[in-house]
Amino acid sequence: MNIRFQKKITIAKGVKLNVSKSGVSATVGKKGLSVNLGAKGVYLNAGLPGTGLSARQKILDPKKILSKTKSNTKSNKKLGVLGTLAAQKNLKKLLAEFTLAYTEDFKKIVILDHDGDIVEGRSDVAAVKGTNRYDELLEELQRERMEMLQAELDEFNAESDAIIHIYSYCCPLDPVEEEVETISDDSFEDINLDLETGEVEDDGSSHLDPSEEEDEAQGDDSFEVINLEPETREFEGDGFGIDSYEVEPSELAAQIEDAFGEWVSGIELPVEFDLQYSFIDKSSSFYIDLDLPEIEDLPQTKMEFTKAGNTRTSSKSQKQLKDDYAACVFGMAAFMANNALSITPQIKRAVVSGYTQRRNKVGEIEDEYVYSIQFDRNGYTQEALENKSAVEFCMSFKNRAKMTANMDLRVIAPYGSEDL
Repeated sequence: MNIRFQKKITIAKGVKLNVSKSGVSATVGKKGLSVNLGAKGVYLNAGLPGTGLSARQKILDPKKILSKTKSNTKSNKKLGVLGTLAAQKNLKKLLAEFTLAYTEDFKKIVILDHDGDIVEGRSDVAAVKGTNRYDELLEELQRERMEMLQAELDEFNAESDAIIHIYSYCCPLDPVEEEVETISDDSFEDINLDLETGEVEDDGSSHLDPSEEEDEAQGDDSFEVINLEPETREFEGDGFGIDSYEVEPSELAAQIEDAFGEWVSGIELPVEFDLQYSFIDKSSSFYIDLDLPEIEDLPQTKMEFTKAGNTRTSSKSQKQLKDDYAACVFGMAAFMANNALSITPQIKRAVVSGYTQRRNKVGEIEDEYVYSIQFDRNGYTQEALENKSAVEFCMSFKNRAKMTANMDLRVIAPYGSEDL
């Protein structure tokens, strides 16, 4: 015989605790509708009081919940293994195909995957940075960045560089020996030319044997007399594309001025300039009056590298502007004289006088000369051009120039034809 035990304890209105042989359960609700919670599950009880009609339905089974939990655990373990394999595969692909790039502001380098997306996972970033490929790509990217910045800097400063490097366009000139006017008798005192045999006898005699008068007459017909003072002069130009041409002495000045004018019309300098020129045959001097650019015409800003490796633009200091201006105007003098002297050896010197526009005491603008330099061909050597600045090179010639320690140019009186 089975003995049943059951006792109901009311805990609160609508809440009862059921104690029985099978265990403890709780009932929440009232007659006609309640929910029973026990070890066997959760049941919904419904009925119509006074009719004897009722129904009971299990709505939650602990065994199924436990079974589902175990199933989910197994699925999760399986998915975890698959996820790990996929993650490893993706990491392997990332390490083989990642690239590096700068952010738009060039302040940071990011890692991009094969789709071009930024890699942000710490473990992935750490794995990428631990490869040799990362070091190689980083070095290449930084080198490309520096090359780009250098090109940007060079382009920005190109105008300034061209202005202060006008002097570098000068080329060395070969020195010209003094022209031989006559031949002295002493130059033949040790040579005796036998006109019959064409042989040279070094017997110390410079006179022909009188008995060989017929041979002497025959010799006069076989040799052409060279006139060392021809009516025309031949010269070559190495700075103007002129191969060779002859010039009558009376037309020498005009020909030289035309050649220089043709050259001037074909050049382009990074600054505006104007000039007047003339050749004085009496002193064999070529005069150039050069209207210099103003310091305000030069670039006032510069681009330079920062400590962080970027570039920035800034205004030039007054000292730098004056240094640039001196290099420009003295470089122009050396350049103009160099090409004038290249026309012909007949030009012994080129006198370049530079002037600028300044206000006088009453406020009127007038031309004032700031330098006048006598350039000669022998000063244009390779060594001098390579080892001296434009200012130093110009100051190595006879000159009239007054420059202060602050690179200011004072007014001077230029050389005239009466000074040479």
